Amino acid sequence: MKKNRIIAAITAALFIGGTFQTAVLSVHAANHVSCITVETDEFTKPESFTQFGIIYDIYKDHAAVRSLAADYRDKTEKFDIVIPDTIKNVPVTEINGTAIYGTKVENVTFGRNIKTIGSYAFEGCTELRSIELPEELEFIGSGAFYRCEKMEKIMFNRKLVNIGRNAFALCSSLTSVQFPDSLVKIDEGAFESCTSISEISFGRGLEFIGENAFQKCEALKNIKLGDRIKTLGSNAFYDKNMSSFEIPVSVDTLNGCPLSAYKSDEDPKDEDTAIIIKNPNCRLRENLSDWNSFIIVCSEGSAAQLFAEENGIRFCTPEQYADGEYEKKIDPENEKKREIFSNDNIHWCKADEGLEVFDIRMNDGEEIVIPDDIDGVPVIAVSNYVGSNRNNVNVKKIQIGKNVRTVWDGSFYSYPSLEEVVIGESLEKINMYTFYGCQYLKKITFAEGCTLKTISSSAIYTDQLKRMVLPESVEYVERMAINSTYRDEVDGLRVAILNPDCYLEPSSIRGNNKTIIFGYKDSTAEKYASDYGLKFMRLDPDKEFDESMLEVDIEDIPVSYDDRTAGDANCNGKIEMGDAVRIMQALANPDKYGLNGTDENHITKQGVINGDVYQPGTGITSLDALWIQGYIVGDYKTL
Repeated sequence: MKKNRIIAAITAALFIGGTFQTAVLSVHAANHVSCITVETDEFTKPESFTQFGIIYDIYKDHAAVRSLAADYRDKTEKFDIVIPDTIKNVPVTEINGTAIYGTKVENVTFGRNIKTIGSYAFEGCTELRSIELPEELEFIGSGAFYRCEKMEKIMFNRKLVNIGRNAFALCSSLTSVQFPDSLVKIDEGAFESCTSISEISFGRGLEFIGENAFQKCEALKNIKLGDRIKTLGSNAFYDKNMSSFEIPVSVDTLNGCPLSAYKSDEDPKDEDTAIIIKNPNCRLRENLSDWNSFIIVCSEGSAAQLFAEENGIRFCTPEQYADGEYEKKIDPENEKKREIFSNDNIHWCKADEGLEVFDIRMNDGEEIVIPDDIDGVPVIAVSNYVGSNRNNVNVKKIQIGKNVRTVWDGSFYSYPSLEEVVIGESLEKINMYTFYGCQYLKKITFAEGCTLKTISSSAIYTDQLKRMVLPESVEYVERMAINSTYRDEVDGLRVAILNPDCYLEPSSIRGNNKTIIFGYKDSTAEKYASDYGLKFMRLDPDKEFDESMLEVDIEDIPVSYDDRTAGDANCNGKIEMGDAVRIMQALANPDKYGLNGTDENHITKQGVINGDVYQPGTGITSLDALWIQGYIVGDYKTL
């Protein structure tokens, strides 16, 4: 009875304070009330809005495609979608990661305001045949069109700047691409295994082509790079149909051979490919690549010639190449073999400026130590051949030396007893499948001053990993990079991310509903936790991080970090009926009592934050007013 009188009082107040447009909403109806309006403020979560099968997040000044509605996502027949220029009077500027993932969409019409297509947004859309990218698009995220197997044509726009990792990988029907002059970066594996591409036109602004960007594009024949290219990753292109490959003068370092060697006993090439290096000062690094399958064409006395001489690689001058005065094809019997060295447990060979470990046999040992050096020569790499050695069934600990820069894909794949890994300071990347299937792996630690930048997709997969601290150096964590199914009654995986700007791809950290993310205020880690409904613990920027901070009691982790007095919607320092009235007035008459209302008693930004007590973070609704009422009459103990 008391509660009914309170609700009646609110109703009366609304009639007095302004036109009563909505009446007091029932609990059922309130579930459909969004935060005040699109033009609220940065503190409210976006309004969800669905139109023609597409769910949008509506922000103050823009909107994003969140996903498809269930009836579209589950369609078994092909369908088309149209993304408008604007929705609810704001421009649609983004397509979120995994938004259209794995659906039967066949044709997409993009609105002209789209600037970003998120990671894996259209992954696995196997019916998608062609796309014309919107004119304002600047960024295509990692795996955005991965495995779109039927896509034959892409029309790129004139403002595109960056194509992310594996963005179009395995688009096996794609035949040609023409890049705009605005494009600056093509990231690792962007077009890997696009086996039908026979023609590429690079724009004049291109500066970066990542590792394996066009690997296994076996139909490619003639490639001409622009004169602004600065970085060309190893194995960026595939050698199968090339007679020559020219490196522009703008490239001053090659960290490995830019071509992946084609070798076939059934269909051998008549002539080995010539790699023409225009910059006499361009420095070549072996970096585990097979330069022996190529002829280096370089000027007399150049850095490339010195590299070729030191490593026994064929070379000639541009004049000799023009006159055909060089060994066009190497005799397999005369091919230089990598010299192998060994001791009781480790096999290694020379690689670049150091040594590569490629076989370790510990027999009954429980610890593998990749040494800092061997006879004073630094060990800089670990081959994936290590992972093929199944004699290491008893290994419980792996320690990677301080000079190791590269650990190749799958190097420690499925080590059945591995429990602990210590990573040295020079490792730059944990590659795919490095620690995949190490089911008992519990602990991964990094040396002080670690330079690790990237953790690749499926790099870590274990049943037992409890704690992990990503150093401040880590800039990029790929999709499904860290996977742990560890759980007990109250605890789960805990990950601290010390770089506040570390880019976390969708589903990059996969645990369970007990997973806890640690990071700094307003960091990408905090956003990731919010996006996936995970608990988040803020780190104090004024305190030096210590791993013991991960052991905080679960009860001490706050539900949210709003700086507010919960329930005080009118900001007078008290929790009272006026707070519920203020919320209902703002909802019923936003022109007068909303954030930008004309009345001097309109709700404020802080009032919105304080008043959002029912499911905090969803924005104010009539449920918040009802919850405050319940608190006042004693039905609820807390706000």
